[in-house]
Order: sequence, then C-alpha cells, then structure tokens
Amino acid sequence: MATGKCIASKEELKTMACLRVSLSVRMKMFPSSWTTLIIKQSIHLAKMFVDQVNGLQHESVPMKINKLDEQGMEVAVCRHGVLLRSLNMMRGEIFAYPMFLQKELTPRNVQFMCTDVICKYWPYLQRVVRDCPELSPLLDMKPFLSVMHAKAHSWKCEIKWGGRNQEGAGTTLGEEVEQVNSFLSRTAICSKYMTKGARTDMITIQAMAWNKRKIENLAKLLSRRLQKTQAKIQEASRNITALKTELAMTDDTLKAWSKEIQEWADTATSEANMGSDQGLQKTIESLYESIRQRKQDLYRQSDGNKRRHKIRRKIWEEKAKFIAAIDEYNRAAPQKLQSADTILASEGYAWPWVLDERELDCGLSEKGVLGLRSVLQKRMCYLRTHMSSLQQLYTSVLNNCVESANIIDDDFLEMDEVDIQFSSDYDDEEVDNAELSFEI
Repeated sequence: MATGKCIASKEELKTMACLRVSLSVRMKMFPSSWTTLIIKQSIHLAKMFVDQVNGLQHESVPMKINKLDEQGMEVAVCRHGVLLRSLNMMRGEIFAYPMFLQKELTPRNVQFMCTDVICKYWPYLQRVVRDCPELSPLLDMKPFLSVMHAKAHSWKCEIKWGGRNQEGAGTTLGEEVEQVNSFLSRTAICSKYMTKGARTDMITIQAMAWNKRKIENLAKLLSRRLQKTQAKIQEASRNITALKTELAMTDDTLKAWSKEIQEWADTATSEANMGSDQGLQKTIESLYESIRQRKQDLYRQSDGNKRRHKIRRKIWEEKAKFIAAIDEYNRAAPQKLQSADTILASEGYAWPWVLDERELDCGLSEKGVLGLRSVLQKRMCYLRTHMSSLQQLYTSVLNNCVESANIIDDDFLEMDEVDIQFSSDYDDEEVDNAELSFEI
C-alpha cells in the first residue's frame, strides 16, 4: 500500500487553529469534569488532524490485515503420519503447492506421491517437466490415489491410479494427511487473529508435539499394522483359493484378467483416446452434479437474499449450458437423453453411456466378461442368503416378543384379588404424603 503526505492549505490551518482556541475558551467557561473531558478530546483530535494533514508526526499507516493473506496450509506427511513439510497457501489450492513440496522431498528417496486428485495432478506435472527438464526427477515417484477418495472417482480412474492397485504400496491408505489436518485445524480458531510470527510459532509447536507423539507410538503402530496385514493376507489367500476352485482357473488366468483390466483402464483414460463424445459426457455429468448441489445449498448455506441471488444466477447459467450439452448429445447419439428438467428432477439418473460400459462391449474379452459375471453372481447369491437369514431372524424375534407380551397379559388378567395386596402404615389423612407400595 503506497503512503504519502499532503500539505494543508492556509485556510484549513486557520480554521483548525480557531477551533482549538474556541474549545480552550469553552473549557475555561465550563469547568465541569465531563465537559472538560469532552473538550480535551476534541482538542486532541483537532491537533491530530492538523499534524496528519501536514505530515509532521502521523503518516497514513496501512491497516494490519496482512496477517490474513494466508488462505490455508498444505502439508506433506509420510505413511506413518509424521509431518515432513508444510507451506502457507496464498492463492487457494493450486498444483504449484504440491509440486513444491514434492521437490523438497525428492532427496529423501520417496517412492509414492499421494494426493486426492493425483489423476489431475500427474498430467499437469508431466506437462511442466516437458517445459522444465530440471524437474524430471519428480517423475521418478509413483502416483498414488488415496483409497477413500478413489471410491468417489470413476472406475477407470480407480483402477489406474488407486492405491490398492499400485505395486509396492501395501496396505497404505493415503489418508494420513487428513489426521494431521484434523489436529492442526484446532489452531485455526485462535491463530487467525494472531500476527504472522505468533501464528508461525503456534503451528510449529503443534506440529512438533504431533511428531513427538507419533514417533513415540511408532513401534506399537507398526506391530499392530503387521498383525492386521498378516490376517488380511491369509483371508485374501483363502478367498482366491475358493474362487479358483469354483471357476476352475489357474493363477495365470487371474494375472491375465488383471492385466487386461489394467490395459483397458489405461487406454480408456489416455488423452490420445479421449474423444469429443467422452468429453461431452463428462461435461453433462459435471453440470448435473453442480446444479443439484447448488440447489441443495441454496437455503442450507446461505442466509441472505444477495447470496441466494448469486447462486440462482449461477444455476441459470449452468442450466443453459446443460441444455445445450444435452441437445448436442442427442443430435449424434442413437439413444436420446430426456429433457433437462426431467434429468434434474431425478435423484440418481442412469446415464446411457454408463450402462453401455457395463455391457459386453466394455473392452474385455468374452472370457473376462464371463469371469466378472461369475464373481458378481457369487456376491449376489451371498447377499441374498444373508438377507433371507436376517429376515428370518427378525421375524422370529418379533414373534417371540408378541408371544411373551400375550403371556404377560394373560397372567395379569387371571390374578385374583388375593394376589394383589395394598399396604399402608398411615392414616387416611396421611395417605397423600405417605409412601404406598403394591405387591404382586
């Protein structure tokens, strides 16, 4: 913020001088304590105004809002939950921040680079490396999509980038950074009112305490993970053995299926094979989700008409794009989509291209489709059996409850007056304040 001085004119200085003289005279004429205090404050303000205008003592000082420049933090965490690096975000979440953290951690011989949107970040990194060859060591790491966030991505994205499908990743979840974010979020309540130095010290102390606790408990954590991993390996081995016995196949067949599915996901998500139809389909899906989400948040997250008007205007703009995309798709596709209002009214619309991907022309061979169908049928039979057993158990519990209730009612109705005794050790006048007891 630029600062400067301005010189007051002679008329302004004369006016302020007269004001100070008149205030001094009034203070002598009215010696009351409150009046004197008010006049003294007025004289002080007038003097500050004259000095500030002439630039003698007070210059224009920028407001202390520079501590609010940071829009958040981005951290780098190892698979054991230890905080390695962090930085302040000044522009929101951009790919330059994780690339900087990745560059800082390159000398540590890191094997995997895990983010929630690694499917978008890795192509960006490849484009940057083409223009900046000195960053080529960053591509030595393997991309890793966190396991929980992979469930929200498409099937192809989960198969290609998901952590469960990366060789050497083991049982790493990739969600360890969420634990650090949850721990450091408690400092946001007080640190946003601090200066830059105090905020840095506060976050540093919290990070050191977090790392100390993680390192002290690292032996117990690794031992528990080893036991859980061994149990998972045994269970997975039994499932694979049962599957091979049921389908009469060998290990080579399973490896061929896995390789075929991986190749299908690679070719389907590559930029060279990304046609205009798939881009249009993604545009329609993204606009559909965006419009529905904005409609849900219209009265849930906004309490003013001004904010709601902005959201409604954004909905109208996206709906116009949505209608244009549907019209473009219907002109070329054999299976037409319904109107935009009908699609937006449905909670979970079944897109025709998603259904086509599940048919036989999904890119798998005939044997691969048969194997996939057999596995799905087995899972469906298991779910049906489990559901029927639960229904029987629920019905039996209800019947037992009804029978027990009927027995209690019958026993109570068959009681004689002799079985019900009323006892009181007080007179009639003291019955109201006495303790009464029934014995059945």
